[in-house]
Order: sequence, then C-alpha cells, then structure tokens
Amino acid sequence: MENNNVSIREACEEDISALVDLGEAFYKKSNFEEGGYDSPQLAYILTLGIYDENSVLLVAEIDDEVVGFVACDIARYYTTFPVSHMFLFFVKEGYAKHQVGSKLVEAKDAIVKNKGCKYTYSSSSAGFDDQGHNDRGLELMYSRLGYEPNGFFMRRTLK
Repeated sequence: MENNNVSIREACEEDISALVDLGEAFYKKSNFEEGGYDSPQLAYILTLGIYDENSVLLVAEIDDEVVGFVACDIARYYTTFPVSHMFLFFVKEGYAKHQVGSKLVEAKDAIVKNKGCKYTYSSSSAGFDDQGHNDRGLELMYSRLGYEPNGFFMRRTLK
C-alpha cells in the first residue's frame, strides 16, 4: 500500500463487481438506512454509465487493485450550457493518503470540461457517522481543487 502510483481510467464492464463492492463499503460507512443497499441496482446504473455519453465513470487503481471511483452525469436542465453533477464518489479506506480522491475528481473535471460543462457540482458526503471527519476531509480536498460553497445538500425522510 506504500506505492503512490495511482492510475485513473475510464471504467469498463469488468470493473462493475469491484465497484459494487466499493459501493457496499460506502453504504455501510454512511448513515443511510440499514438494509437499503441494492447491489443489482448499482451494477445496473454503473453499467449504463459506462455506455452513456452524458455520464462519466472513472476508477482509480493502485497495483491493479480498484481503490476508488467517481460517477457523474452531464445535463442541461435549464441552462444554455451543460453542467455536471457528481453523484457517487468513494475511496477505499486507507487510500486517501495517496490523493486518490483528488486525482479522481481532477480527472473527472477535465473530462466534463472537455464535454463543454461550465460548472460541476458535488454534494459533500453521505453523512458518515464519524464526528464530521469525512465531511472536513472532503471540504478541504474540494477547496484545494477550486470548488466553492454553493448551497448545500440536505435530506428529508419521507414517512
């Protein structure tokens, strides 16, 4: 794990099972409802993202092991230009020191810029129950990469 040689590349179908496993680890760390993780649905969404020209799905590898991923959509909802929204982003525990997250986000941002996006958005985190450690780390990383606060993401439980 001391190797700092992080490789970022577009995901392919052969990556789906590793990404689903990372997605499960992400879900378990988050404060989402227990038992709500749907691995077949994630596999389906990620597979669609591989072939959709309005999606970007990247993986990070170290020594041929997938240690992180980022997924975003590109759309024009009400603007004259496309924007991207990062909707999945996870780095395996222990790999933040390799700047895997920063490298994934920088690579994603370069791709969406080349696709004409003027802005890229991200919600900061899934609300990990870790006394805010993950949120602070993400805020620092996003700040270093030039992201600025622009509203916030909140969740309401519908009963």
